[in-house]
Amino acid sequence: MPKDPDQKPSVETIVAQAEELATLPDIYVRIKLVLDDPTSSHADIADALSTDSAMTARVLRIANSAFYGRSGQLSTVSGAVGLLGTQQVYDLVLATAVIQTLEDSFPPALRPSVFWRESLLAGSAAKLLAEQCGFLDSERMFVAGLLAQVGQVVLFEQLPTRMLAVAQAATESGRPVSELQRQRLGFDYADVGAALFASWQLPVGLISPIRYHTDPQATDTVLLEAAIVHIAVALATAETQQRSIDEVISGLNQQAWEATGLSPELLQLLHRDAVALADQLTHVFLSAAA
Repeated sequence: MPKDPDQKPSVETIVAQAEELATLPDIYVRIKLVLDDPTSSHADIADALSTDSAMTARVLRIANSAFYGRSGQLSTVSGAVGLLGTQQVYDLVLATAVIQTLEDSFPPALRPSVFWRESLLAGSAAKLLAEQCGFLDSERMFVAGLLAQVGQVVLFEQLPTRMLAVAQAATESGRPVSELQRQRLGFDYADVGAALFASWQLPVGLISPIRYHTDPQATDTVLLEAAIVHIAVALATAETQQRSIDEVISGLNQQAWEATGLSPELLQLLHRDAVALADQLTHVFLSAAA
């Protein structure tokens, strides 16, 4: 497959090429089919999940982790489905399926361990931010934060030279990577990630916050969700780049900051708690991809 073609790339072309490399595993497809059937029961979901012993083990490991504040209480798939609910089980399957799908197609310029650690920190921050903002579906926001930067993997795979140049320019100028991508390509990694997830038929409730997190003011319908992911990703990248909370705040979208109603003091505490949660979840989620 040619890299960095001379013609101006499009989101559609990039995603079409990415789809040739990465497809979600069969277990995700089976779970989605069951969940899309209004007549399905918890037992049907448990039966579908049980056809994949590795995914069953992953889901139980995560369900019994600090993510849900439990320790070894769930020992069966049916128990996990009954206690957590169908959406949360679906989200766990989805999160681990995406990690598993992409692990063998990581571009050389990105280190998988660093990328997923940063993504896990973004997911943890999104979950805690959602709880702070009174957003009830904090687990779904965790998945949105976790997957928010998957478009970067696709862009570095398809356009490695251009993305390395963008990354260098962002470091030298202090400007956001997404801003430079839009300037040079006409779109950014959030557009690519959202288009890929749409092709995978992921829920709109996940796609929309990811699509708009680099430009929260572009949406009225999911402003809070996009703002949560926007701030969560900023915290995660700042941790990787060892930037201060003051630097994070100065670079945030003003509407996103106002939508969450946070203060610098609250953000500092939330950042500390997100790092602690990510530390506890790193082995659970990243080993789930193995």
